[in-house]
Parts: sequence; structure tokens; C-alpha cells
Amino acid sequence: METLSYDYRPKIWVMVLASLFFVACAAVLGSEAATNVQDMEIEGLIHLGPSGTTVVLWLLTASSCGLVACGVWGIYRAAAGRQKLILDAAGVRITGAAFAGGNRSAAYRDITTMRIWAFRGQCGLFVRHAGGSLNIARSMLPTPEIFDKVCRAMEERVAQARPVYTPPSPTVRG
Repeated sequence: METLSYDYRPKIWVMVLASLFFVACAAVLGSEAATNVQDMEIEGLIHLGPSGTTVVLWLLTASSCGLVACGVWGIYRAAAGRQKLILDAAGVRITGAAFAGGNRSAAYRDITTMRIWAFRGQCGLFVRHAGGSLNIARSMLPTPEIFDKVCRAMEERVAQARPVYTPPSPTVRG
């Protein structure tokens, strides 16, 4: 069985654009917070005076700064290129996962469910196994064709590794 190994990381240009967007958000919100003298009313339900409005604007500024930090971390992770998706004889592995405690893996024989999901233009392969689940996002692979190849290979390898389920035969009663 051939070992398949692919880079599995976010696209750098997406991370750069997202970071720039939140830099702009932080700059505008911070400027508004520093000079705010207006009240804020939200849908006629919540009314804040100038000091409450300033607090909300500073919280939004801090949130934007946090998202910039996440974007910079994502750019670093994408540029470092350490994360890989590997399909070998034993199972599937995602190496160097930043927020999942290192490597994640699943043996083919332990996989119970696989399904392709799609939501608002994004697509991925959800894999449930005895130890939890994996989510393989198409956008993290170099091309959509590689995602298709990974899906086909996973399907074939799981079918080979799992014993065929034979329903119990009906008992003959005399």
C-alpha cells in the first residue's frame, strides 16, 4: 500500500488578507474608542451612554487585535510548513497540528464513519473513529484534486481494513 503524504496547512494569502482586515478594524475601532463621546443604541433594546460605548469599542478593538495575533500565528504556521496529512499502511495521520496537541491519527480499522461535508463554499471529510474524530478540510490541501484523491484512498483503505459485516443468519426453529 502506497504512502501518500501532502502538505496540510492554511493558504498564506488568505491569512495575510484576514490579518490586514483585522489590523484595519483595530485601527478604526481604536480611533473611535479614543475619541468617542456618543451614546450607543442596539436594536432599541440596549442603550449605552458614552462611557459604556467606549468600553464596547475598546473590547472590539482588543478582539480585533487578538484576531490579528491569530492571523500572524497562522501565517507563521503556513510558512513553516510542518503540518502534513499522511495516509500510510496503518492509518491516517495529521502531523504537527497546532491546536490539537501535536499529531492526530486514526487506524483504518477503527474508523466507523466517513462523510464529506460542505458549508458555504467550504468542503471537508469528517472521519469518526474509536478514539474521537478527524476533520480533513479541502482548503488546507494544495489542490481540490488532492482532496478527491485522499477521499478515494481513505474509502478504499477503510474498506480493506475493516472486516465485512455479516448479519446474523436467521435461526431455524423446529
